[in-house]
Amino acid sequence: FGSALLFSIYHIPMRYFNEKSTYFHDLWGSISATVSEQFVMGLFLGYLVYKSKNVWHGVWLHSFLNGISFVYQLSLWLKL
Repeated sequence: FGSALLFSIYHIPMRYFNEKSTYFHDLWGSISATVSEQFVMGLFLGYLVYKSKNVWHGVWLHSFLNGISFVYQLSLWLKL
């Protein structure tokens, strides 16, 4: 629970300072949106690590999801 909360808190600035975010410079909107989404992801990643007893499974899944997000953002930037 604690690691999921820290995981979500860590991601708040990524929404708050992103000019393209609907929560740009909206602190409470950034907190509520990020904590609700990233907290659930943090719980899932924590559960995955707990059940597998291997932190690398969580690291690889997080990297994979970030990669998907990167490709999507790149496609928007390149207008593909």
